[in-house]
Amino acid sequence: MLEIMRENAQSWIIKILFAIIILAFVLTFGLGGFNDKGDPIVAYVDDDPISRVEFETKLARFVENLRQNKNLTPAQLESPELKQMVLNDMISRRLLLREAGKLGITISNEEVYKAISSMPAFWNKDKRFDKERYTALLRRSRTTPEQFEADFRQNLLQGKLQRFVTKTAQGTPEQGRAIYNWLREQARIKYLIINPEDFLEKAEVTDEAVAKFYQDNLDKFQKPATAKFEYIAFTPRELAAAQPVSEEELKAYYEAHKESYKQKEQVKARHILIALAPTATPAEVEQGLERIKKVLAQAKKGKDFAELAKEYSEGPSAATGGELGWFGHGAMVQPFEEAAFAMKKGAISEPVRTDFGWHIIKVEDRKESRQQDFDEVKNQLRDTIAEDKAADKVSDLLDESMDRLFSGMTLKEIAKELKLDVSTTPMVSAQQVQQVFGMTAEAAEVLFAAPLAEKPKTPLAIEGGYVLAEKLKDEPSAPIPMETVKDSIRKSLRAQEAAELARKQAEDILAKLTGEEAIPTMERYKSSIKTSEAFRRQGPIPALGQNQQLIAATFKAEEKSWLPEVYRTQAGFIVASLAERIAAPADEWEKEKDAWIKTATDRYSQEMFQAYLETLRAEASIEIVRPDLLN
Repeated sequence: MLEIMRENAQSWIIKILFAIIILAFVLTFGLGGFNDKGDPIVAYVDDDPISRVEFETKLARFVENLRQNKNLTPAQLESPELKQMVLNDMISRRLLLREAGKLGITISNEEVYKAISSMPAFWNKDKRFDKERYTALLRRSRTTPEQFEADFRQNLLQGKLQRFVTKTAQGTPEQGRAIYNWLREQARIKYLIINPEDFLEKAEVTDEAVAKFYQDNLDKFQKPATAKFEYIAFTPRELAAAQPVSEEELKAYYEAHKESYKQKEQVKARHILIALAPTATPAEVEQGLERIKKVLAQAKKGKDFAELAKEYSEGPSAATGGELGWFGHGAMVQPFEEAAFAMKKGAISEPVRTDFGWHIIKVEDRKESRQQDFDEVKNQLRDTIAEDKAADKVSDLLDESMDRLFSGMTLKEIAKELKLDVSTTPMVSAQQVQQVFGMTAEAAEVLFAAPLAEKPKTPLAIEGGYVLAEKLKDEPSAPIPMETVKDSIRKSLRAQEAAELARKQAEDILAKLTGEEAIPTMERYKSSIKTSEAFRRQGPIPALGQNQQLIAATFKAEEKSWLPEVYRTQAGFIVASLAERIAAPADEWEKEKDAWIKTATDRYSQEMFQAYLETLRAEASIEIVRPDLLN
C-alpha cells in the first residue's frame, strides 16, 4: 500500500486522502501529539518519541505470535495489560539502545548475518542457511526480512550490553546448591477426586434461573450490528483476472523459478510426549522412558493413538490427540525430525528423546520430495504473473474511479466502464468486514458509520490495496431471542451447579478428615484415595495437570497433613495430603555442580541487569501521551 502511495505522490486523490487524515488527527489530538512525520505520539522517553504506528505495528506482530497459543482468549490478546507490556518493552529498548550508543557498543552486519544463518530453523537439508526458506518462514509470520533483521540486531545489541554490564556477576557453589535443592526436590500427594460430572443429575436448573441469567447477561446475548456493502476492490488479486498472460510468459516464468516449484518432503504425524525438564537427572530420564514404553505397548496392541495421546501426553497437542499436522524439514527439533522422516506411513516409532522429553510418533501420511511439472503449476503461474501485472495498475485505476465517482457515476457504472468487478457482501458484522477485506478495526468503523446509499468519498486501505464501498442495507444490534440460547444457558448453569455441589462435598470431606470424624471418614474413602507420581515445584502433577496453588501448598505442607483447602484441577475438585517429600539427590550434585553454578550466575546476571534497567528508567523522563491507546 505504501509503495502505491509513494509512486503516486502527485495523485490528487492521495493528496486529498492525506489532507483528510491529517485534519482529523489535528482536530482530535492537537499538533503537540505528533512527531515530525505527522504520526500521533504514544509516549516520550526523554525527548525520544514512540509513535502510534511504531506501537501498533509492534503490538500487532506480538499478538500475531501469541495467537498460536490456543490457551489465550481474544479478550486476553486485547487486554490493557498486554498493551502495557508491549509499550514497557519498547521504552526499555529505547533506554538500552541509547545506553549502548553512549558506551560505543555496536553490532555489525556480519554479526547479524552470522547469528541468523546459525539458526537451525533457516537451514536446508545440508544444514546450511537457505535464503528461500528464511524468507518463506518470515512471510508465514507476516514479517519482512528488514523488520526481522532490525529487531534481531536490537536483540543482539541488548545481549551485548547485558554481557558488558554483568561481566562481574559470578554465582557461588552455595547459591548453585540452593537452586539445585529447590528445583530438584520432589513430592507425592495422596488425593481424593470429587468429579463435578457425577453431580449433573442432581443439579437442578429452573426456567426462572435461565430467564434471570439471560436478563442479567443480556449484553452477552447480542447479535452484532450488520450491513451489506457493494464494493470495488483495487488489489492485485482482484484485478488479476483482467490481465492477459501468454503461454510464452508462463513457460519463461516457470523456467526462471523452477526451484520454487519443488514439492518438499513432508510428513503428517501425531505424537505422545512424556515431559522432562532440561535439567532432568538420569534416574528421571529412565523413569520417563519406562512410562512412555508402557504407552507404546498399548499403541502396538492397537489402542487408538489419538485417545492415548489425550490420556497420557503432557504436550500442548494432547487435547487434539497429539495432532501435529503436516510439517517439513526444519520445523521440529532434530531427533524428532529424523525419526519422523525415517518412518513409513502408518508406522509408530520407538521412544525418541528430545530436549522436551520422551516421544512416540505415529506417521499418518507422507508427501515425497519431487519437482512439480509445468502443467501442474500452470494455473498458479498464471495467477502470479497476472497479479504482478495488476499491481502496476492499482493506483491508476483507483484515480480513474475516483474521478468518475465525483462526476456522479455509480460503482456499477464505474465497474462497467473500466472493466472492473463490482461485488456485494452478505450481511456482515464489523469484525467480519475486517476479515473479509483485511482492514483495520478503525477502517471497519468508518465503513459502518457511512450513511445508507451514500457514494464513498474516499478509498479505505485493505490488505494489498484499497476498496471503494457503499452501504446498501444495515441492521442494528439486537438481542438474541432467549428461545435460541436457553438450552446452552441451561447446560452452562447445570455444569456450574454440579461444580458447586462437587466443591461443597469436597469441602465437607476435608472438614471431616481434619476434625473429629477423621477416622471413620478416612475408612469410608480410603479405597478411592490415590497416590500421585513424584512431581517438582514446576509441575505438572501427573494425572492432575498444572495447578500452581496446589503445588505450592504441597511444598509448604507438613508430611502426612491434609492441605488446608480444596483445589480445582482438570480432573475435578481435589482433597489432598502430603504423602512424601523427596530431597534432591545428593549423588547427582557433584556431577552437575558446574551447570548449577552457571545457573546461579545467570540468575545473578539477570537480577543485576534488571536493577541496571530500573536505574535507567528512574533517571529518564517517561511520559505516556496517549494512555487511551492502552485501554
